[in-house]
Amino acid sequence: MVVIQEIFSMAHPLSIYLQKVNVDLASTMETANNLSTLIKEMRSNVESKFHDLFSTAEHLAKEIGEDIKIPRVTHFQQHRANYELTSAENYYRVSVFIPFIDHFISQLEIRFTKHKNTLSIIQNFIPNKLIKLSENEIETSTEVMTKQWPVVISSCDNIVIKEVLLWKQRWIAAAEDKLPCTFIDAINCCDELLFPKVYQYLKIGATLPVTVASVERSFSTLKRLKSYLRNSTGENRLNGLAHLSVTSSNMLIKKLKPPPKFRSKYATVSR
Repeated sequence: MVVIQEIFSMAHPLSIYLQKVNVDLASTMETANNLSTLIKEMRSNVESKFHDLFSTAEHLAKEIGEDIKIPRVTHFQQHRANYELTSAENYYRVSVFIPFIDHFISQLEIRFTKHKNTLSIIQNFIPNKLIKLSENEIETSTEVMTKQWPVVISSCDNIVIKEVLLWKQRWIAAAEDKLPCTFIDAINCCDELLFPKVYQYLKIGATLPVTVASVERSFSTLKRLKSYLRNSTGENRLNGLAHLSVTSSNMLIKKLKPPPKFRSKYATVSR
């Protein structure tokens, strides 16, 4: 539990950020990379870091009158680690701390870092980066995008490249502080009729999926609304109640809530 508390406390800001509704992949990637770098530094100093955590665990164990001991070692162990180590600190560092850190780092890379190449390519169409690219680099980025999303982006390569060059030329004379730096800002400045393919590139970049907790909120709300005693609730009414519960910060909910005196009066009667 001490190890989990240490790692999850470092990942808490990323977890809170992923619960936002409008999460974009670029900012999530940056936060995940910073977290991965921090945990890798911990992994490189694993002995000194785990010594502090083990001291905390020993202190907590003494408060409840227990000692941290090495589990019994057998020759045919199948359901847990069977390391032949002399001290409890070395045993739990090898069997718990190091595997947990390695697994956490690998999950960060699988869920976020694998999108790094795609993100680096699609960001080339944002004006603040596009004006720094050569024509060959623009051609390479366009080819990668066409191969990645052939159904969405299907057109003559030469036409698409010329369109991107025209989009670049529009921003060359603009001041640096006026250049769009995000996908949303670039979409707002992009004319879909004049730059249809560039608009599709930017729209893909702005809508690349990021894992969020929006769906989980609906499931947790459903448990509160449709209990065993309310199992006969109709679908229309259930959807309405779920929507009201999920968007409870809406001003409409505040208007529908009874005044405090009304609630306190009926709360007293119900007792």
